[in-house]
Amino acid sequence: MQHPLNQQGRIFYGLPFWNWLLYRIVWCAFALGRLTFFRVRSSGTENLPKKEPYLLLSNHAHTFDPLWLAERLYRPVCPMGSAQMLKAPFLGSFLKALGCFPKAKYSRDPKAMEKLQELYDQGFVVLIFPEGTRTSNGRTQKILPGIGRLIKRMNPTVVYAVSNSAFLYQPRWARFPRMIPVEVQFDGPYNYSDDMTVEELTAEVQSRLDCTAHIKDRSSWAWGWKMAHGLPRFLWACPVCLTNEGLQVEPGNGNQVTCEQCGASLEIDVECKLTGSIETTVWAASQAIAEGLGQPPVMDREDYEACGSALRAPEVELRFWPKGGKPTVRCKGEITLGKAGLSVTEDGEVTFQASLEDLHAFSIELGDKFFFRVKDEVFEFRSESESIYKWQYFLRKWKLEVMGAEY
Repeated sequence: MQHPLNQQGRIFYGLPFWNWLLYRIVWCAFALGRLTFFRVRSSGTENLPKKEPYLLLSNHAHTFDPLWLAERLYRPVCPMGSAQMLKAPFLGSFLKALGCFPKAKYSRDPKAMEKLQELYDQGFVVLIFPEGTRTSNGRTQKILPGIGRLIKRMNPTVVYAVSNSAFLYQPRWARFPRMIPVEVQFDGPYNYSDDMTVEELTAEVQSRLDCTAHIKDRSSWAWGWKMAHGLPRFLWACPVCLTNEGLQVEPGNGNQVTCEQCGASLEIDVECKLTGSIETTVWAASQAIAEGLGQPPVMDREDYEACGSALRAPEVELRFWPKGGKPTVRCKGEITLGKAGLSVTEDGEVTFQASLEDLHAFSIELGDKFFFRVKDEVFEFRSESESIYKWQYFLRKWKLEVMGAEY
């Protein structure tokens, strides 16, 4: 079968002229950035299909992943993106013009699957991040089982892309980038036997994309500044004494955090290693916090035993996002999480309540916005003082404890 992309030639690669022009402008900007600022290095592109369609599966470590990957492939790439992100007024339209198409997270989305099949049949490279979201700790997360079903149904050509250092360029929680090389390894193409099961295909994708953030080329210079800014959002308790929201960035040293309770001091480097009161990594420190709070996690044991509250916060705002409309404030007040679910109380009156059974799709989106679903309704969690990473972790683990599944 000759794909429409081949029939139209290579001038516009099947894109409308203005979309092609915008794509090329952005492509050139990132190509220039690769030579000057980003230092993106890649290998394995010589074996990739030049005209035939394929699914490009990649670990997801940074916001710029779609652009870094597409810049290394001259032909246009159509990324599958978060439906919530593509709703943003300007950004959403801009990304759609570049070829992005929306997919609702952690739920079935027939329209997205139809669009994916359409783009593939037209001869495009379709980019998917099978983890479902960006990593927060630098490790490839569990691959969602839907990717196995997709490969089984489509029987496509598959190419893998693994970036081992993109996370370290700017960890998800970090407020500032670091100056390190971004290394990308392309692998493929692969075609899988019809005899492989969905589980085997999912396991294959997991093994191909498994990665822990590191800088492979040690000869390259790497440095950063204000690297601890944002770290207290991810390490939402002190890894030494477990004080809730206890870490603060040291005013005189942007690479260091200090616990206001026990005085523990930790300094971070470009590979997210911590030295000082303890020597560990950011990932290991987050694990220490999780182990210290138990499974399922409880922030205040006395509060939990007295009223069943595993986690609470005094001032939060929940916003409701209607389909196709603007978000509105649903409620404000004290929020509580426990076996009974999630509830918000204002002036002694319960203004919001949802069981753990109805809660799902806990997702941190671009701009550090935390969303979750209650049945088919989308809500955004907002708080000036509370870590969204903490609330995402607690919600997932309590969902797992009570329902046997995190999503």
